[in-house]
Amino acid sequence: MATSRRDVDAMMALMREDAEFVPITAAMEGVEYCGHEGIRQFMKDLEEHWEFFETVQEEWRDLGDRVVATGYWHARGRASGVEMDRQPAVWLAYVRDGKIARWRTYTNVGEGLAAAGVDPPTPDDKRP
Repeated sequence: MATSRRDVDAMMALMREDAEFVPITAAMEGVEYCGHEGIRQFMKDLEEHWEFFETVQEEWRDLGDRVVATGYWHARGRASGVEMDRQPAVWLAYVRDGKIARWRTYTNVGEGLAAAGVDPPTPDDKRP
């Protein structure tokens, strides 16, 4: 994923110029990044505060005007050295005109899937 690679150009190619972006770091702090300038700021903040920050998407669902992915993230704070491993995540992206108009990350899987309008998996669910 472009954020894991810290690839600003790849992020810009995916996002509308007026996109609203709420990555996990922003969601935890109640912050939202807006537009391409906001996304550039996010990437600078990511570099400044995180030694590494990797996202791993395990499942994707195309829901028409939105896409939801589930997986986890792995990160280590630059100043604290605290490492977080396999933290569950849901990424919800609303798509307009072929680009992401709004992207929000959730750490609560049930909350993220509910926001996407998707039922959470049951224990007998056979999805990979």
